[in-house]
Amino acid sequence: ITKYFTDEERESLARLLIKDIDRDAYQLHCENETCASSLHASSNHGNREDDLISCQFQFVPCPNYKCTVQISKKYAKEHDDECGYKVLPCPSGCGMEVARNNMHVHVTTRCSLRQAECPLSLVGCTAIVQAADVTNHLNQHAD
Repeated sequence: ITKYFTDEERESLARLLIKDIDRDAYQLHCENETCASSLHASSNHGNREDDLISCQFQFVPCPNYKCTVQISKKYAKEHDDECGYKVLPCPSGCGMEVARNNMHVHVTTRCSLRQAECPLSLVGCTAIVQAADVTNHLNQHAD
């Protein structure tokens, strides 16, 4: 389809399809025909900037670093609640802030407060300490 239509034409067709599918419910598009967000984004139809500013279907970029999603204001909160690029505090409380899509790696391999087995477990030490305390543990039991 990309070889037949420009990006602008594909976007216009998509908007028309959405308006047809969502004809009476107005869950996916604006009911105001003069609203620029219900037309092409660069449309200056009737200079309705006030409609565009207040329209819940105006496209806004995701504010999270590296996320390239463009979403309507109406669904921006839902996207933010599940965006993989949203930076969150470590659930273990180490003080680090990590993107949601990297949290599992952080908690299991990088967090200073994760539980870590003593490196000397191969020779009989059964201690489980926080990763940040492994050096102290080794120094205390270096006898």
